[in-house]
Amino acid sequence: MTKPRTTEYWLDVYLAQGRLLFPLHSIDDHGRCTCYRQGQCRYPGKHPLWVPGELEQGVYDASQNPSVVWGWQKRWPWANWAVVARELVIVDQDFEVADFRAPIEALHLSAEDLRTPQVRTPRGRHIYFSSAGEQYSSSNALLPDGYDVRTGFSYAVLPPSRHASLQDYEWFVGLSVQDVSVQPVPESFALFLKPQIERDEAIIPTPPPEALFTAEGLSPYAAAALEREQSRLLNSRVGERNQNLNAVSFSLFQLQDAGLLPGVDLAGLLTGIALNLGLEGREIAATIKSAQLGAAKKPRTVWPATMNKMKDAPTYSPPAKLEESENPPEKAAVEASSVTSLWAQLRDAGISLRLEGDTIWAWPKELITQQVANCIRTNKPKLVRMLQAQEKRSGE
Repeated sequence: MTKPRTTEYWLDVYLAQGRLLFPLHSIDDHGRCTCYRQGQCRYPGKHPLWVPGELEQGVYDASQNPSVVWGWQKRWPWANWAVVARELVIVDQDFEVADFRAPIEALHLSAEDLRTPQVRTPRGRHIYFSSAGEQYSSSNALLPDGYDVRTGFSYAVLPPSRHASLQDYEWFVGLSVQDVSVQPVPESFALFLKPQIERDEAIIPTPPPEALFTAEGLSPYAAAALEREQSRLLNSRVGERNQNLNAVSFSLFQLQDAGLLPGVDLAGLLTGIALNLGLEGREIAATIKSAQLGAAKKPRTVWPATMNKMKDAPTYSPPAKLEESENPPEKAAVEASSVTSLWAQLRDAGISLRLEGDTIWAWPKELITQQVANCIRTNKPKLVRMLQAQEKRSGE
């Protein structure tokens, strides 16, 4: 391995090479993610740092502007870092499934092909290639077991980030981005990466619909969000389509779960757009289902302050009764008719409230009640972890 160097040193190197960077959550000294889930996080130290009003879009917040990146590093010196793949094709090899020499045989890569930057991860390695202007898919459908690939708007964790095992990501000796150039994807390996639509010339996608779907009775915010997300998906480039389908589906199902898209057949709408983009039906169904389940497990808890200023903003009614979760917080039944009584019930249940920012207090009171109730019902009390300072200010 290369001699350990500081995060600041490597950020300078990455910026000099024009890489798009963004901060991730990191790992504490106990091997837990620094996000609010801590020991319950499914992707410890590997998911984007989320800060309301500043970092909310993950890879889409990434920057190659030194002043922006150094500003992030100054504020969160403990953060892990990631690179947006873009023109890179990053192969993720898991040594627990595929042994170290496997790429030479399984992926038809020669020893010379592997004279390209490589990162040692605690479970395997990342092998860096350049797309050289070609458009490749991030799908691992054609890859042997133990391999994933990141390209386009996928991302990879960078050295010297910290892993949940308390080990650091490191460049292999002599194979850092300073030591060797990123090699183009070898022709023999490219066959594993070509998008399905390009491998089968008989499949010709139909043109995307001329007009975006609209629904009557939506609030201005919901209508704008629906139009924006459809446009985002329709404008996907090859290599981004499945990732965008997942992100758009997740966002829209969150809105629907919050009551903002009543009567909209999201699955049908998204499937139609994805088919027009050339994605396969089985892949589309799996992606949409995964996003729907993810949205149900992660209710949206941050909303724009402009919502309560809309004349026809939607109204929200708190649930009459909450289903008990496996570990309910002292039977905190949320049947409150007002935010004040809700706070009282939460305090009686021994739940500590803490606030991050003032955005929530611009919401309609019914929406605050609804969202806190959702968090308790799903046993993921995000708002419950977010609220205490406002109690002192509001006297509630």
